[in-house]
Parts: sequence; C-alpha cells; structure tokens
Amino acid sequence: PRFRTLTAHSDPRVRLAAMEAVGQLGREDADIEVLLTRLNPAVEPNDSVREAAWRGFRQLVGKRSVPDRIRAAERLREMPDLSVKYLEELAGVLATSGDHVAELDTVRERLVTTLVASTKDAEAVPHLRALYEMRLARADGSAHATGLRWLESALRSSNPQGAAEVIVRLGEASGAEPVKGEIIRTLAQYLETSAAVADAERNRKLLAELRTIPSDLLGDPWTQFLERFAAQLEPKDRTATPTNSP
Repeated sequence: PRFRTLTAHSDPRVRLAAMEAVGQLGREDADIEVLLTRLNPAVEPNDSVREAAWRGFRQLVGKRSVPDRIRAAERLREMPDLSVKYLEELAGVLATSGDHVAELDTVRERLVTTLVASTKDAEAVPHLRALYEMRLARADGSAHATGLRWLESALRSSNPQGAAEVIVRLGEASGAEPVKGEIIRTLAQYLETSAAVADAERNRKLLAELRTIPSDLLGDPWTQFLERFAAQLEPKDRTATPTNSP
C-alpha cells in the first residue's frame, strides 16, 4: 500500500521508483488500478513514469489467467494505442499455444475492431488475414464475413496492393455465385466513397491490381465490373492528359 501511495508523490523520481516497485511486487487489483491511472497523460505528465506504469501493468497482468488478461484489455479501451500494443502482444502469446483457439479469436477480433475504429486499416489487414484463415480452417460460419472485412480494410488502406490477394482467397474458398456478387458489391460500394472518388491515381493502381485476378475466378460479372471501373476513370484520364493544339 505504501508504494501505491508514493505513485502520486509530487517528485517524478519518487513516482518512477514507486511505479517500478508496484510492477515488480504488486499482486492485488488495486496495484493494477494504480498503474492504469498513471498511464493517462492527463494524470501523469512524465513520460518515464508512464513508461514504468506500462511495464508494470504488463508484468502484473501477464501473471494472471488468460481470461483475466483478455478482460484487462477492456481497461485500455480509452487508450487505443496502448490497447493495440497490448492486444498484439497477447495475440502473439496465444498464437504459440494450441490450447487457446477461442481466446485467440476473441483477442484478434478486438484488435482489428480497435484498429479499424482508429482508421488504421493498413495495420488491421494482417490481423484480419490471420483471423480469416483461422476461422476458415475450423469451418466457422463467420469466415466469409471476416473475409469481406479484410477486403474493406485492404481497400481503405493507403496502398491498394493486397486487395487482389483477398479477392482470390475469397473466390477460391467459395465458388458460390452469391459470394462473387458480394465481392463485387463491396468493391462498388468502396468506389462510391468520397475518399475513393477523390483519388483517381490510387484508383488506377487499384484497377491495375484487380486486372491481375484471373477473369474465370469470378466470371462475367467481374469482367463487366472492371469495364465499368475503367470507364469511370476514363474521363479523369482524359482531363489529366494534355492535348496538343493544332
């Protein structure tokens, strides 16, 4: 308890030492609460103290059961950057064990939800890929929807490279016509967004990548979609290309 009291001391050097002591010797929920409080820059202005609080939090929570560690992520909800770091680390630990498949699914789901909510789609893409592959392997009914979320994040990321990979994986995993239609609708909906409309250069790169997908994978509707996509870009291309005066 004395160490916890010193974490609010006016001297940052005392707070730092107290944080390190709590991280090493703490055992109770109250110790975790103190560390969480000091992670907030509005409460703790000193960078070194916050870093010590972060180390201590990970140390204490890391000693607890997997369900407790997953629940601890909820306490970081208002600090998305730290939440992502924590969930990535926890996912890495769980991925090395075959005994926590359901828990790993939960952690990855929270991780991608946090990243997408923070408009960090490029960072979400590899985690969505892993989540999709994991759900597909165990014939989880949510695998297809996860694949479409993977595609959406790939489209919204700063570099369109990767969208073709998603489409091929989805198309190969299920040759059903409704699935093919959903892939095309997802692309069409993205192209209607303000971000897509405003970035013709990026769309040209995206079109070039989509054209690498075998046409027989998605059939005639896919070929027709690509033709419409190219036609939408054509007026912009003509505007961007200077013409020579006679």
